[in-house]
Amino acid sequence: MTWASSRAGGSSSASGTSWTDAFLGGAWHTRHPPLQPGPLASWQAARFSLGHGGLSSIHVGSLSANELAPETRVSDLRSPSCDGSVVGLVPAAGTASRLGVRSGSKELLRVWRRPGTPTTEAEPVIRCLLAALEAAGAERALIVIRVGKDDIPAALGAASGDGMPLEYVRVSSSPSPPFTLDAAVPLIGDATVVLGLPDILFEPREAAGRVLERLVRTGADLALGLFPHPVIRRADVVELKADGTIGAVDRSGACVPGVLSWALAAWRASFTTFLHDFVAGIAAEDPRAGALGLGDVVNAAIAGGLAVTGEVVSDDTFLDVGTPEGLEEARRKQARG
Repeated sequence: MTWASSRAGGSSSASGTSWTDAFLGGAWHTRHPPLQPGPLASWQAARFSLGHGGLSSIHVGSLSANELAPETRVSDLRSPSCDGSVVGLVPAAGTASRLGVRSGSKELLRVWRRPGTPTTEAEPVIRCLLAALEAAGAERALIVIRVGKDDIPAALGAASGDGMPLEYVRVSSSPSPPFTLDAAVPLIGDATVVLGLPDILFEPREAAGRVLERLVRTGADLALGLFPHPVIRRADVVELKADGTIGAVDRSGACVPGVLSWALAAWRASFTTFLHDFVAGIAAEDPRAGALGLGDVVNAAIAGGLAVTGEVVSDDTFLDVGTPEGLEEARRKQARG
């Protein structure tokens, strides 16, 4: 896969405007880089407004016909199946700020036991996700870690418990999850991605596979794995329409019973490209970059015309052990066996 855009501060080939300036204030004219093999993705014009809480508004409109590459079709981005490799993607560059001062990475908190083995020693929480990625058919997993979190590769080694190869991407710093994920893009290439969060406990193990199946079945660019909202903590609220498409992701995190949140995702190369362009449009040093979440990228993708779908993969909510209340609940469940 080749990239037409540069990191923040570079120029857009469409307008000559700096990616950063365009994202923060002007019309963002972006052509997705060529997908290999295949034609170019479609042009879109979008105006982004970035508030202190993240992406606050998006306005999208098609460019005039004479600005479109004649060979371009939105449908060219989507294939009916996930041909090629499947890669697991694990963002683990966080600082565990919600848990306060502690030694060691939160991803290694020993609060997970494999289903059906209640008497075995608890394993690191990240292994819950790795087991699900392997069950989904991921051929390898890319784990993005911050410099200084070498306890993760030291604990996990070069393969998961069932033999899935693990590769580590080190970043010196990352202002927010979209930047963390973008660091792995050169190693993703055109592969289909299955994403999970390494400090989340969830069931069933087959959940990640169900999200991937949804992606394949619908031909969408991105599929979200949905769970009942955890309520006890703030989390993205996902609007799932009657036809199974995603309307929007509310990042305000309102704790409202009966709504849905997401903890897993699967996507094609079209969304990998979109993610890369999104991150390239804002400088990491911008203070507002720290408030961005993957939900902001999802909303931008929906506004940009990508097909985003979702599926409820569990009747039970997930536990975020990266929060004090989630960790406490995980430990209570562990004590109960």
